[in-house]
Amino acid sequence: MDQAAFETLLDHLISEWEGEIVEFKEGGEGFSSGKLGQYVSALANEANLPGKPRGWLVFGVADKSRAVVGTTYKEDWERLHADKMQVLNGTGSFTFRDIHVLNHADGRVVLF
Repeated sequence: MDQAAFETLLDHLISEWEGEIVEFKEGGEGFSSGKLGQYVSALANEANLPGKPRGWLVFGVADKSRAVVGTTYKEDWERLHADKMQVLNGTGSFTFRDIHVLNHADGRVVLF
């Protein structure tokens, strides 16, 4: 997907609000890998129950206002990409498929 497609996806996720398979977080630099693993695990379980192909954890969007606020979470790509292995090691059985970084007009958004 290109940036425009991710903007469309983000707009859709925001308009649908949070649910069992979408979670918005500001995702500051202090967000731990352990907490990330907990959210990924919960979203994967919730997506699996109704047979959905995926869940989304979105950093850079305030969960109460649905406003794009941007995130500074692991701005270095290598550190960000290392989260996939850390979550796998923490859960023992799964991780997220991809990490997508969207350079939104209102700030950087990371979609797991």
